[in-house]
Amino acid sequence: MSRRLSCFLWVGTGLLLGLPAWAQEGPPAPDEVAPDTEEVGPAAADAAPKTPLPDDDEDGAGPPPDISPELTEKPIGHVVVDTAIDRVRTPVDRLTEQYIGSASRAVGFDYRDSWFQLAVIGSELIERNNFGSFRIGGLLRKSFLDVMFEGAVTYVYVMPTESSRLLALTPYVQAGRPTRIEFDVNISYPLFEGAVTPLFDFLPRAELVFAATAGGRYLLYPRAVIGDRDWSQPNTWTQQSTWREIGTGLGTVQLNEDDQLFIERSMPGGMLLDPARVHTLVGFTFDGYIQPGAFVSFRPMLAVPVLATVSGTQLGFWWEISLAVGYAF
Repeated sequence: MSRRLSCFLWVGTGLLLGLPAWAQEGPPAPDEVAPDTEEVGPAAADAAPKTPLPDDDEDGAGPPPDISPELTEKPIGHVVVDTAIDRVRTPVDRLTEQYIGSASRAVGFDYRDSWFQLAVIGSELIERNNFGSFRIGGLLRKSFLDVMFEGAVTYVYVMPTESSRLLALTPYVQAGRPTRIEFDVNISYPLFEGAVTPLFDFLPRAELVFAATAGGRYLLYPRAVIGDRDWSQPNTWTQQSTWREIGTGLGTVQLNEDDQLFIERSMPGGMLLDPARVHTLVGFTFDGYIQPGAFVSFRPMLAVPVLATVSGTQLGFWWEISLAVGYAF
């Protein structure tokens, strides 16, 4: 009896000492499952109900795990910079100015949309002589794309001055051209243009155009056409020789001797007739347009004697300053 009681005491003491160690080691591994445990297949495992974890939300997907930046950042290697484009690189502000100037149109008034332009023109000639010359006439021009074509007819009034009257009392003369009619054909190309804001509020916004101009001028002397012919006689108008002589004289770049004799009879004293009928001029045109189409045009022109060898001009270089006021229809 005493021996059996001592055996039970030893077994109970061993169980009490081994229970804490088994609780720390956890449940047995799968390979240590007791022989009487039933294995479950994959299909049965999927069909078995799953117990949600405390961290799971209602949808069953928890918050994404935090990833350390050290795992995502990659070291940057040596980068080779290509500098070949630097020689053709243009700053943004310069590109903007170039595209605005080439692709935009002035918003004040676009003269290219007008059918044609009419104006009254007046000018003064600055020649190397002592005679006064003033021009008055009409101007017609039309723009085709960026090129402005222009035609004008003016009457030139030449008058003597005090200096020319004193010169007429001497044997000296100066090259000049008497009263005449002039026909101009010019071509202008805009170099700068844009809408501007006036200084005073009562003035409307305007479009300014600065253009390069070149053209030719033909001189018609009515006295040379009339000549010594008696135009009161009907046969003067019907004779073919009359119109043949007039056409031959008008079709030359230099006055013939007969025309010069007729013109010299009505010239101011102290003037030597310049025989040229044709002149070439170059210069600049400053146009200002305002709504609904009124414009003012200022133009300085320089006569360049490129045809002096055939026209026989003796004036050389001379200036002309003109002002036109008109309307673009």
